[in-house]
Amino acid sequence: MKMIRLCLLGMIVLLFCLPQQLSGQCLPDSTVPNIPGIYPDTLPVAVGCQYFEEDITVVMPRDTNTALGTFPFNFFQIDSIAGLPPGMQWECNLAPDCKYITHPDSVNADTLGCIRLFGTPTIAGTYSLQALVTAELVIFGNPSLQPVTFNFPLTVSPCQFGGDCYTLTLSSNCEPAVLDIVNEIPSNGEMGFRYDWEITGPNGFLYTTTDEQAATQMFTDPGSYVVNYEAVIDTVGFVLNGVTIDSTECTDLFGTGAGDLYWILIDSAGNELINTIATPITNGTDLLPLSTGISSVFLDTGMYEFQVWDEDSNLPLDNPDGCATGANGSGASVFFQVPPPADSFSVTVDGLRVIFEIDNPMFVFECSDTLEVHPLPDEPALLMDGDTLSVTEINLCAGDTLILSTSSTDSLQWYISDSVKIGSPASDLVITEAGTYRVEAIDRDQFCTTTSTSITVNIVEVPTPAIDYDGMGNLMVLSPDPAYIYEWYQSIIGLAGTGTNFTPTSSGDYTAVAVDTMFGCRSEPSSSRNVIVTSIDDLSTELQHIRLYPNPTSGPFYVELEFVRPQTQLRISLSDVTGRTLLNRSWKQIGGLFRETIERENLASGLYLLTIQTENGLMQRKLLIQKE
Repeated sequence: MKMIRLCLLGMIVLLFCLPQQLSGQCLPDSTVPNIPGIYPDTLPVAVGCQYFEEDITVVMPRDTNTALGTFPFNFFQIDSIAGLPPGMQWECNLAPDCKYITHPDSVNADTLGCIRLFGTPTIAGTYSLQALVTAELVIFGNPSLQPVTFNFPLTVSPCQFGGDCYTLTLSSNCEPAVLDIVNEIPSNGEMGFRYDWEITGPNGFLYTTTDEQAATQMFTDPGSYVVNYEAVIDTVGFVLNGVTIDSTECTDLFGTGAGDLYWILIDSAGNELINTIATPITNGTDLLPLSTGISSVFLDTGMYEFQVWDEDSNLPLDNPDGCATGANGSGASVFFQVPPPADSFSVTVDGLRVIFEIDNPMFVFECSDTLEVHPLPDEPALLMDGDTLSVTEINLCAGDTLILSTSSTDSLQWYISDSVKIGSPASDLVITEAGTYRVEAIDRDQFCTTTSTSITVNIVEVPTPAIDYDGMGNLMVLSPDPAYIYEWYQSIIGLAGTGTNFTPTSSGDYTAVAVDTMFGCRSEPSSSRNVIVTSIDDLSTELQHIRLYPNPTSGPFYVELEFVRPQTQLRISLSDVTGRTLLNRSWKQIGGLFRETIERENLASGLYLLTIQTENGLMQRKLLIQKE
């Protein structure tokens, strides 16, 4: 039996021991259409764990058309490519600043640029890439920076390793990983193929099968997984490659001369496969052991007969002698069985001994690979105010700030509503807008990732209330919402009351704030209304004198006050006859004499009310504006 052993593949596949290839500078494709955009906008699929390189040409506009006219761009600057798969990088043809001058008046205007994506991606998926660009637009001679974003997808297929024995496709280099196997030496239904698969791994992982196609495997533990494969192809059957006549009983001339030998091979059905009676070997018995020269005779299973004769046609009796017993006409055969007992064996019958060489050719293919599955980083915990979040939803008042943080020491990437949060690799993220937030921990060596639980942030907007004054000392909220309570504030005393309707007890400027009863969020203060309460105590006991001049006035006027004692705070406001506040100024720690110039050139002719207020009371004076 002859065995041909082919060791075709004995490599160790280490997912992150691939050599880093260096990328050269890209060149813009001058044949693309002169239409602003990126070319191509659909990238070829990148095969995981294999080096990938692709050039993208960017066509930038010189100007833009608007309803106000056509405005030129000074330049475009490519800031970054966001959303790249782990293991990939980018560069432009104008490194390091990637700034392209596009102004129509520029001598060296350059509207063609290119981006080269390169590297070895390791994690399969479809990535939404974003080219983040800053453009300087000149509007009526004034430059203005404008953000521009180009979007294009990149698909990374699972890592694949091929050879003469099989193709291995690993869904990820990180746990858990799915291994798909394709046998590259199929039997196609033909008999004579035998297979032996063995996959070993960490924590006693073992898979074996003799099936032609190994089953898909799930690798749940990190570590090294070894794939061993053997295919034995036994499709040729048995081949008679040698017959040697070692000894016989045949002689001529009554036992005194050498026999002239010929032989006959007969199969189990009685068919003669070989018969050399026409070409006997003269004096063959003198040549023993004698090779018959039989080779490449294919044999089926069964019993075969091999006859050896001494050809005596020239003798008077004209009958051949059998070479087993030497008797005339008989005793010429030995028998052998296929499959044989060994590759080389002999059969002896009486004085006839024949040695047979029968091969059973088999081809053996052996392959072995080692796949590395890397552990995931620990799941990053989201923290707020130093405590781990136990909620999945937070309601944030408009204008407030929420700081999410994580204690993870891995590389980080924040996401908002499944979009990359650009420029946020830090452990803290300041949140002011609604969305679903999560953070991804990225292992620095193997790029394996683990994502935190998501938290949804809702922004609670409380509309600013509209208020009115009836001129009779009563304030009211217009179209109040029953979901809110309303608080009334006066600039000096602070919170003055609550309710949709409010009657002040002291003169001054009043605003209203709506408060959400469910979340406690507050609106911006309403516009102010000036209210005069005639029953209030004024500042007459606090002032030695007060002067408001000139009055009437057509322009600036002066307020001069002399207090009996220092005042902690002073507030001066000006309102029209409807109660609408037109001026509101404040001072602190006022001594004896106070003098202020007030300029309000936009005031129309008419009667106005000046309110002077401290913590000890208020005083009001009328001011007449007379425009020429």
